[in-house]
Amino acid sequence: MTADRGLTHAYWSSLAPADVLTTRDALKHHHEQMADAALLRSPDDEPGTRSARDWCSRRLKEMSKRAPGTRPHRAARFAASGLHPLPAAEIRKIVKDAWGGGTGWQQARLDRVFLVRDSATRLLAPMAATDTTGRGRESNALRRWRALEQERTRQLSLGANDWPSYNGGGTWDKPERNAVNTILHTSLRDHAPAHPDLVAHALAEQAALADIPWLAELVSQAADHPHVDIAHTLLMRHGLELADWCERLWTGHQAFPDDKTKKAALRLWGDLVWMRAAERPSLTAQADLLTEYLTPTQWRSGLEILARWNAHGVSELASPAGEDGWDKLDAALAAIAQFPASHPQAGRAPTAAALRFHCLCRFAPIGEAVERAHTIEMATEAVRAADTTTLISTTGFLVERLCLVDPSAAVTLTTLVAARTAQQGKHEGHHVKSMVHRWPHPLRHLVRATGYADLERLVRGLSGGPKRMLLNVLDLAVALRRHDPVRDDALQWLADSPYLAQATMQLRDSAVRHRRTPLTDPAWPEALPGADDPEYADGTLDQ
Repeated sequence: MTADRGLTHAYWSSLAPADVLTTRDALKHHHEQMADAALLRSPDDEPGTRSARDWCSRRLKEMSKRAPGTRPHRAARFAASGLHPLPAAEIRKIVKDAWGGGTGWQQARLDRVFLVRDSATRLLAPMAATDTTGRGRESNALRRWRALEQERTRQLSLGANDWPSYNGGGTWDKPERNAVNTILHTSLRDHAPAHPDLVAHALAEQAALADIPWLAELVSQAADHPHVDIAHTLLMRHGLELADWCERLWTGHQAFPDDKTKKAALRLWGDLVWMRAAERPSLTAQADLLTEYLTPTQWRSGLEILARWNAHGVSELASPAGEDGWDKLDAALAAIAQFPASHPQAGRAPTAAALRFHCLCRFAPIGEAVERAHTIEMATEAVRAADTTTLISTTGFLVERLCLVDPSAAVTLTTLVAARTAQQGKHEGHHVKSMVHRWPHPLRHLVRATGYADLERLVRGLSGGPKRMLLNVLDLAVALRRHDPVRDDALQWLADSPYLAQATMQLRDSAVRHRRTPLTDPAWPEALPGADDPEYADGTLDQ
């Protein structure tokens, strides 16, 4: 009895009569069992694994020899699906038994085997990744796929809706193209971390319509899961080239004709900068992208990307002089933020307004008195009009910067934030606590930089809450101002506060906790006291 018949007999014998619904359903389930990845992954010297691999090899061989114009048997799809999760080297070994060497296939055969539905498309990426020569059938098939996508790009650029010819007279149009591209994109994305050459090949051939979608998915996964070190290493290596490619798709001399691909390129660019795998575009470049290249229907995606590029941790707080290009970006955002309700893109106005305020706090110039007054005035208006603590908490960036040039103005702005969020002794919601949680650095800078009179004004301004912000300021004041009578004076400043009892406990606890804390940053102790004494000097290193 052959291995195929033996496995078939064992399979049918294992089924109860009620399980045998129809011959077609049972045979389909049998094919799925034969291509089961767990069985194929077992040691190849086991009889079951050996038989399953032989079965897959025969199905692939039959598929590659079918006549032009005929559809592949679905069993070949099950074979390819079962082999796909295996290591690329093992896939190549099994396929070699089915197809022999890797050269000599004509373009029509490559199309039939790899670029139609129910074919060996799933095996293309892992096998191309292990093609060390770059001239094997899988590498040629991948280049053929990119050539078809490049031809489609050319046709779109000419304004035509034609489709490239392939597969012996067929057309590379939606039914086949969509199915093949979906499988290939997923496979390339999954195998690229272990096979970096897949990304290098994509960069070398620059077929945006083919490669940008799966590269965007790869980078998005890496950005969402920073613990995946292998993907991060890969993207750090190619990040600058990928970002440059994305930029050219948007700002090149000839606009790329496919909006869906451009949108994926924008996401890819945004995630690369978010991961610090590429340089953050200047504020001037961001303003140009928003005003010259993004259409109104693309503003939603554009504003999301600009928010990522300017987020805390991706961008640095500007010096008092501000960051170059802020005024240009502010004008571009203001135009969208001030849309009336009747405007078709009025829904983008709140997002643009929030991003504009974020950039104001982080990048606006505050070095000169006139500039500082203008920035503070804009921030004050925004805080008074804000209806969310998320927007109000952004003011902390401006408070931190103002501590360098005008601590008194920083105190005024902080007390305004407190007045907008104070609960006067009532329960404070999660949104208020979350806002205070994002303010450790502004409060520390504030307590360090202010004079004693401003510190009194700050504590009095926080007397109504938020409670955690008040207690944090008291703790910092006790820790950083040892020579001032903060503990006694604060009790007088907070005599009418609903949080007087909590403040009293905080002042006492802070005094106990910080009494032995050094005011200066701790330094490493001298490892060998007296080591710098000439008596113990070792002159051998100077010889």
